[in-house]
Amino acid sequence: MQVAPDDSGENLSGFVVRNCNNKSLEEIAQEIRESAGRIKSGNDEDFEKIKKSMKMMPGWAVRPILKFIGFLNYGLNWWIPALGNPQDGFGSAMVTSVGMLGLQRGFAPLFPNSRCPFLVAVGKIEEAPVVKNGEVVVGKILPVCVTLDHRLIDGVGASKMFKAVLEYFEKPY
Repeated sequence: MQVAPDDSGENLSGFVVRNCNNKSLEEIAQEIRESAGRIKSGNDEDFEKIKKSMKMMPGWAVRPILKFIGFLNYGLNWWIPALGNPQDGFGSAMVTSVGMLGLQRGFAPLFPNSRCPFLVAVGKIEEAPVVKNGEVVVGKILPVCVTLDHRLIDGVGASKMFKAVLEYFEKPY
């Protein structure tokens, strides 16, 4: 999950919810609340370490250093805690909210150093005409945009997954 620590828009941090398949929706929601709360309150040690490391780097060196760290982490599967980056800090899918920025929709770009093939951008809840019991009424919708790396994820398989997710949202019981 991607989290803006403050309203300045200058920083973005994140956290990974691991083993989601073994957790209930309530447990996942609680972990998200706690992790996002730590980041927003300035009490997230990982984020503070990374910020400190980034401030020490000259601007021209950031890109090559990030590429090198990405190669170590993902190319060689080496993790070096002294560098201040968490092991597999991006997980297998990323979620961010463009709705908190007041945007109805937005596509999140793939971040090459993350090796994360799946990004979800949750938009702003909006009122729209919906059909309910055969009648057109004003309802609330939540736009969700997805970015996939087709080098790693097949579109047909992803569409089947999206259909299952939509069915769950429509009928959570």
